Amino acid sequence: EHHEERLEVLHRACERPMTARAGVDVLFRRELDAQNLRLATNETLSHLNMLIARGQVERTVRGDGVWEFASRPPAGEGRAGRALHEEGGRRTRR
Repeated sequence: EHHEERLEVLHRACERPMTARAGVDVLFRRELDAQNLRLATNETLSHLNMLIARGQVERTVRGDGVWEFASRPPAGEGRAGRALHEEGGRRTRR
């Protein structure tokens, strides 16, 4: 039950594309030392991978090589139906 709630929170947060590190901030709303940040990042990535496996989130790679996670569009809408996304002053279609 706890993990399902965390998955739902993370899924809603992915309505706007975000990095795994941003996902850590969504799930863990406190200051983390280096060791706990590593553990929290691993847990966040595990949740994101579960959402990918369920078909609820997709992972893309930004131009700088960083993974970005975003909710998948509703069935039938496809990638072309995504709104344009502002990123670093350039517009990319999501």
